[in-house]
Amino acid sequence: MIVVRTCAAAEVKDILQPAISPKTDPHGLHSLDDILSTGACHQVLNDGVMIAAYVLEGFGSELWITAAAGSADFDLTDVIDIAADKQGKQFDRIAFTTVRRGLIKKALAKGYECKMVKTLRK
Repeated sequence: MIVVRTCAAAEVKDILQPAISPKTDPHGLHSLDDILSTGACHQVLNDGVMIAAYVLEGFGSELWITAAAGSADFDLTDVIDIAADKQGKQFDRIAFTTVRRGLIKKALAKGYECKMVKTLRK
């Protein structure tokens, strides 16, 4: 049975280590400790065993998935998307940043919009 529950940052720190990488934070702007200290942490449990975790944080009218990681023999994006939808009912949108093409493709199929982010430097 899959269960999603709110938890303390210390409970998910290890599983979320891979969540902060050049694929999710290409400019190295965020540390996991910063994300954990400001967001609401959640565990995804399968028969009582943690298989994934994610962090949510509200910014204005958007609920951001600021970190997510885990491993399962089924698509975790489905579980996290459904949970975030339920947890973010008071927000207009749910958002996250990634350069992972497969995750972008899955998110587009779930109704997310992908806006091109351009970084300009001088």
